[in-house]
Amino acid sequence: MPPRPGTDDAKIIFLAGAVAYWWDENWDTPAHYEYMQWRDQVRTALIAGGYLTYAHYEAFKGTWNPRAQAINYYALRASDLMLIMTPEHIVSPGTDDEIAHAIEHGIPILRVPSSVGLARLLPMVQEKLWTPAA
Repeated sequence: MPPRPGTDDAKIIFLAGAVAYWWDENWDTPAHYEYMQWRDQVRTALIAGGYLTYAHYEAFKGTWNPRAQAINYYALRASDLMLIMTPEHIVSPGTDDEIAHAIEHGIPILRVPSSVGLARLLPMVQEKLWTPAA
């Protein structure tokens, strides 16, 4: 059953997506802005739906240090679901590494690129969280 804001323990959703891809020549492109808009809409919808989100792209500010990845891994292991927002055509070694970590720790994974659309987002999350794994 989906959470009721303020009444139940919220399910924790780890929001994942390409970060390094957007650096360099992909920064400030229309695709970058579209991705950021989708990412923000997803997070807003999940919070409004009663979920607690962890967004690695918001967790730290400043120059990246690989030691900080341990905190992202900890948050991932504490999560009920890993939600991948990376567009289908983008290769993201960092996200692939986090996917492997989620699989290793039994965290369900759901891919929700912008082609999914907001209308389908929460039903897909609910189905993934409340459907027993095969």
